[in-house]
Amino acid sequence: MYPDLPKTRLILDGEDLSEKYGLVLLDGFTIEPPEPKTYTVDIPGGNGSIDLTDFLTGDVAYKDRKASFLLASIYPTDFNALKSRLLGHIHGKRFDFKITNEPDFTYNGRFKLVKADYALFSGGKVGTIELEAECRPYKNRDKQRYTINAIGGVIAVIPSGRKPVRPTITVPGATIVIYNNKRIELTKGEWEVTDLTLHEGDNEVYFNTYPIHNLKWRDLYNPDLLGHRDITWNEFAQKRLYEWYITNGLGEFIFDRWSDHIEGTWYSDFDGLTWEDLSHLSEESIPDIDDVVVEYEWGDL
Repeated sequence: MYPDLPKTRLILDGEDLSEKYGLVLLDGFTIEPPEPKTYTVDIPGGNGSIDLTDFLTGDVAYKDRKASFLLASIYPTDFNALKSRLLGHIHGKRFDFKITNEPDFTYNGRFKLVKADYALFSGGKVGTIELEAECRPYKNRDKQRYTINAIGGVIAVIPSGRKPVRPTITVPGATIVIYNNKRIELTKGEWEVTDLTLHEGDNEVYFNTYPIHNLKWRDLYNPDLLGHRDITWNEFAQKRLYEWYITNGLGEFIFDRWSDHIEGTWYSDFDGLTWEDLSHLSEESIPDIDDVVVEYEWGDL
């Protein structure tokens, strides 16, 4: 063992090989990029080929990636015993593993001990261990978790990595979800939705755990959004579904109904008022509802 741990170390299923076996990970280890799975169909008598690589899923898939590591044991007292311990612990087994210089990501691969050498030098004895691993194509961050207060409707921006992933969505009751302009209705429970796959970058997902069915004229009558006060239906033809469906922004305000003012008149009660003046905080009107929880793995190459 050494008084100070090396800066770059190999950790298998949470066990640091420097701490457990006194091994030093030498510079020059490699984790190769995964090779894309490409599918092409030759065109008999024609030029080139038809590329079907991303035809089925809209994205490219990848083969496993290879990794190799060279570790050293300085002044080993019994190198054969060390080799036997490593064979029993590692050889042929699959591990989640980390490299300490890339602490945010976890790889997964099946390891084998390729070579074990022992040599005498003028300064002493050194044993070297060569490991190889056949690894899954993506490296993963820790599981991502977002809690979303979706009372009244909210657009959540959910970032994701290179790997397309279906999140697990836990909802407290009947919930409306809109993604890629498609409306999905969920009941209480935990769900993986076929039509909801997160892609690289920011993903906008609309959730509503307590719909208030009164689309506000204020949302449609927004001169800053439309640039003109004389609006027509045609100006909303290109709006996304959730932009139509949003009823109360972040769910903080609701609008009075006409029935709330059945005794009033335009002249005596509403003269000079705007739609904004008829909004009020919804805290007393909306029950306590648990948040939506979104969980998923973040995968990168």
